Amino acid sequence: MIDMLSEAGLPVIEATSFVSPKWVPQMADHTEVLKGIQKFPGINYPVLTPNFKGYQAAVAAGAKEVSVFGAASELFTRKNINCSIDESFQQFSQVLQAARAASIPVRG
Repeated sequence: MIDMLSEAGLPVIEATSFVSPKWVPQMADHTEVLKGIQKFPGINYPVLTPNFKGYQAAVAAGAKEVSVFGAASELFTRKNINCSIDESFQQFSQVLQAARAASIPVRG
């Protein structure tokens, strides 16, 4: 499906999410997804990295751009990335610092 979106000419396609398979088992194949897509010239394929561990796994899998996200709801944040809003900002800070040091673009 990602390749079909690329063929359609979308300039940015969030390819997968490097989240914990314990919390989101549907995304357990994130490494295989990223490695398996055909990378089209001029198209960015950011991946979601909600924490530093996800960032590290994404970079190891070949990610060239990462995304972070936040939410205004404590309940949503807790259920989605297993932390509070304040903790999520601390995690994003680690991702941003590492990405900046590696010259990896971050969307958020």
